[in-house]
Amino acid sequence: MELSSEKQTILVLSDPHQEIDKLETILKKENYDIAVCLGDYFDSFSHNSEQDVIKTCKFLKKYLFEPRFFTTVGNHDISYLWDYTRHTQCSGYYRWKDQLITKEFGSFMPAIREKFLWYLFVDDRLLSHAGLHPSLLPPNQKLDKKSLSKWLNSQVKQAEISLASNGQHFLFCAGQGRGGSQTVGGLTWNCFDSEHSPIEGLAQIMGHTSHSNILSHHTEGSLDVNDWNDIDIDCHLNEYLTIKDGKLTIKKFIDL
Repeated sequence: MELSSEKQTILVLSDPHQEIDKLETILKKENYDIAVCLGDYFDSFSHNSEQDVIKTCKFLKKYLFEPRFFTTVGNHDISYLWDYTRHTQCSGYYRWKDQLITKEFGSFMPAIREKFLWYLFVDDRLLSHAGLHPSLLPPNQKLDKKSLSKWLNSQVKQAEISLASNGQHFLFCAGQGRGGSQTVGGLTWNCFDSEHSPIEGLAQIMGHTSHSNILSHHTEGSLDVNDWNDIDIDCHLNEYLTIKDGKLTIKKFIDL
């Protein structure tokens, strides 16, 4: 999936964690042409009632089928979209929640699952839930969108086969920084603080690693978000990005 910000505004946010009222406030008040959410809709320490889960399911059933809304899958979504296994487990998972989500999605589950992307490009930036670590790339992998997408798509097919058969794949498994068996996490588990390392020639936007505000990785002190190569936007929806004509702007929820 490739999206262009030329002559249009793309809203990018991440990690709602069942704070659906806050998420919908942003979507209703921001003027955008396309919205992209980087996953982790489920599991919360503050909004974790049955009604919060149901509200999240209703949000997804509505927005996932809107043509201007796109999403990537987060580690907290995988166990509910596919079967829960030791390879997909993460904090916040409960069996009662899994059963409720399955019930709420019902026969729409396969269609909903298909709407969750593993990655996408906005202009030349790679967007995913947790980012791509350079050690996961095969030797001499080209970084142009066509070549990188071809490789990623082949890995996604293998990962989804593994999920369907209760197997494991490096794209969705956790790294040692988050208690996993891999050296580093995959697209849904790579930790921005303890694992992530920039890929020269590839700018990325990701969520997953929570902070109080949007952060860059190795910016050498630059305050201009457009100079940042790798950006973590998981900050409890307190901040988010808009991209228009290639220019990135940090927006604040408090200003809405």
